[in-house]
Amino acid sequence: MADLRAINFVKKLDAEDRLGDRAMKVPLIHMILDDTLMNDLSARSKMMPEPGMLTRMKEAGRVAADSFLNDHADALNSSDTVDLSALFTRVTVG
Repeated sequence: MADLRAINFVKKLDAEDRLGDRAMKVPLIHMILDDTLMNDLSARSKMMPEPGMLTRMKEAGRVAADSFLNDHADALNSSDTVDLSALFTRVTVG
């Protein structure tokens, strides 16, 4: 997450034209997620998965990757498919 925060910071500086003449390539960021599976798993199962769990995670990853490619293949090498600034925006309560 720290690396993504750093990339988000550099992207923000680039958007504000604050990088000056520095030669810096701003990376394109993509995320392939399976929130449903990951939210169903306990912390223990993520740290010490059983062989059956690894198979389940591998299949879920393949399905998520296929879905990502179906939805975003045209964005690869041209634009981000995730909004990092939204990812790191904190919601305040009350």
